[in-house]
Amino acid sequence: MRAGAGLVTALAAGALLLSACGPAVGGAGAIDTPMLQRAMAKRSNGEPPNNHARRIGIPYDVGYLAAFLCSEESGFITATVQTVDGGVAQH
Repeated sequence: MRAGAGLVTALAAGALLLSACGPAVGGAGAIDTPMLQRAMAKRSNGEPPNNHARRIGIPYDVGYLAAFLCSEESGFITATVQTVDGGVAQH
């Protein structure tokens, strides 16, 4: 599940708008939700996901990034697109 160039551009534009408020905008890969579980049930072959983490993300993975971006520790991070995809973008 790779983000297309248009989505990345939209996220980057959102990051520019939000950078004055603090957090950057993030993009997410396959996150374990009821909708994803239904889709996986239809085509699951029992193999682990094709990413560096070898697992599907959980909502906490996205939440941890959001919490970090809203914290003082991320004060110098602006106008970036952060992905939570287990390394799919690098795979």
